[in-house]
Amino acid sequence: MFLTELFRTATFRITLMALAAMAGVMVMQFGLVYAQMEAVESRRSTELLEGEAELLAQMSPEHLEYVIRRRATGDLRLIISSAGLFDAGHALIAGDLHSWPHADSRWQAP
Repeated sequence: MFLTELFRTATFRITLMALAAMAGVMVMQFGLVYAQMEAVESRRSTELLEGEAELLAQMSPEHLEYVIRRRATGDLRLIISSAGLFDAGHALIAGDLHSWPHADSRWQAP
């Protein structure tokens, strides 16, 4: 009988509303932090890839082939199983990826 009376009190209901509000605020904070970190990491990755592309574009073809071959056989081999450098016509310039990869529909731009 005591529990049913406790559930009906205004103090108990206010406490439940306060707990629900705090839980909602915590979820919003986690969401905000996640969104901010995702934006920062996305921007950082984009800047890194664009800088790398500019650097590689300035290299001579011979040096570029050397760099691609060195990267394809270095420590990154544990993470990246194959690599290739292709020209605008999708012809292989350097690397061990012998054909242009087919696009996966999940990764295509809208």
